[in-house]
Amino acid sequence: MQPLHLDLRGRSVVVAGGGPTAARCTRDLTAAGADVLVVAVRLCEDLHEQHDAGRVRWREGTVGGADLVGAWLVHAATGDAAGDAAVGALAEQHRLWWGGGGGGG
Repeated sequence: MQPLHLDLRGRSVVVAGGGPTAARCTRDLTAAGADVLVVAVRLCEDLHEQHDAGRVRWREGTVGGADLVGAWLVHAATGDAAGDAAVGALAEQHRLWWGGGGGGG
């Protein structure tokens, strides 16, 4: 793995997961200017606050191919290694940059 410095201004990013790890990730992504869609069954309090403030969009459920249409980057933060791997495999099928899998949801 190589760390990359990517210009995310105006780029569509999908974050899979609704827990504290996803919340930290979305804060960094929105600070970098990304347009973030969070896809999760539930949101932690921090993500609810980000959503309510209009900083991120939320779709309730699990990531599917339709969520990735127009995306540039996908971040897997489901809190489950198998779930993160499934999101990564889907991103690869769509030929998208992806990362994550840090655990903790």
